Amino acid sequence: MSAPWIAALVLAAHASSLAAQGSGFEVASIKPVNPPAGPHVVSLLIDHGTLHIEAAELRQIVGLAYAVQRIRVLGGPEWADSDQFDIIAKAGSSDATKDQIRLMLQKLLADRFHLAVHHETREIPAYSLVLAKGGAKLKPSMPDRKAK
Repeated sequence: MSAPWIAALVLAAHASSLAAQGSGFEVASIKPVNPPAGPHVVSLLIDHGTLHIEAAELRQIVGLAYAVQRIRVLGGPEWADSDQFDIIAKAGSSDATKDQIRLMLQKLLADRFHLAVHHETREIPAYSLVLAKGGAKLKPSMPDRKAK
């Protein structure tokens, strides 16, 4: 077992300086989902400069905004993993790039949720799959035979 270094985002409870940087969305709507829709895979959908996120927890949204896995987002309020939100936000330009949308989403999170983050590196346990001393002992599989 090796212990690689990983980058992590840590949520803080105070206002961010990010709110003062850059431009944000032209218009944005954040609505809580009541009752929560249950766990599912959430993706960042961008269509002609409009961001759509459906029934996502705050930790998932932060992960999307900073392009990290949600398990790498640490800290934050208890409800960051339970309360869900629908977000629809329109950029000023219909040809805004995914990176520009992510920056606008970061600003939106700072403005609406008073989100502050800092990046840090942590050592975590991990497994490494390595080849044994005698080499691989795998055999090719046989083609499937159809039953008659």
